[in-house]
Amino acid sequence: MHTLKRYCCLLRVQHYVKNFLILFPLFFGQALFHVPLLCRVLLGTASFCFLSSAVYIFNDFCDLESDRLNSLKCLRPLASGEVSCTGARAAALLSVLLSLVLGLLAGGWQAYVFLGLYGAVNLLYSLKLKHVPIMDIMLLVFGYLLRLIYGSYLAGISISRWMYLTVLSICFYVALGKRRNELRANGPAGRTVFGSRGYTYEFLDKNMYLFLGMAMVFYCLWAAAPENGSRLGGDYLLWTVPVMISICLRYDMLAERSQKADPVSILLKDRPLVLLLFVAGTAFLVLLYAPQL
Repeated sequence: MHTLKRYCCLLRVQHYVKNFLILFPLFFGQALFHVPLLCRVLLGTASFCFLSSAVYIFNDFCDLESDRLNSLKCLRPLASGEVSCTGARAAALLSVLLSLVLGLLAGGWQAYVFLGLYGAVNLLYSLKLKHVPIMDIMLLVFGYLLRLIYGSYLAGISISRWMYLTVLSICFYVALGKRRNELRANGPAGRTVFGSRGYTYEFLDKNMYLFLGMAMVFYCLWAAAPENGSRLGGDYLLWTVPVMISICLRYDMLAERSQKADPVSILLKDRPLVLLLFVAGTAFLVLLYAPQL
């Protein structure tokens, strides 16, 4: 069991929650209970999960020496020696193979375009571009958006412009907040993108709140979009706006107090926030699918 836990940590299983973005086009396109489409999207999500695990392992290899000198990252399985380099390579190879098989089953060879693009961008990020200010943020955001586009391809459902803009803004907010917390916790020496020629705390703090405000506005516009009102028989989605604002405020309060840079840790370890997300999910499920019954 201890070995399984070490490898789950190596694979960053907890970060699979990010891949829920792949389900968004299916869910908000009111096709969640279309079984063939659901199976296709779930297979595609699994393929992305395994590929992201391989990417995390590759990044751990690239940062192995610096992680060993970091007070928090030295606890990672590879940096701490809990998982051998041979074992990590085998896990990465197996993850890639599983990703390729599941991707083929889900979306045919076209799925490899999305998986290959995600893999290539993250290899460039790990090797060089994470040391380039602005570019590192752009690539982090691109990884999230690619999940959304991949889900749209698998489900055959287009993404609304307001959903795209909302997700884009939230992703910039999260990525900038991640860098801000890293700078606050580790100082300018924590990353090469910090310091006199890179990010300052004020720059990251100011711009993350700019994108948070944009995200709230775009979400309100999405909830008020005429096409949503017409398909649901009323402007019911507007009632979800207070819940979504509460989620953003709760997450932001936790991010301000937390010394952790990882958004997933902030998200999953706070019960009120998880409860708010459950309420929002239930509200969407009822509002979007009750008219079909």
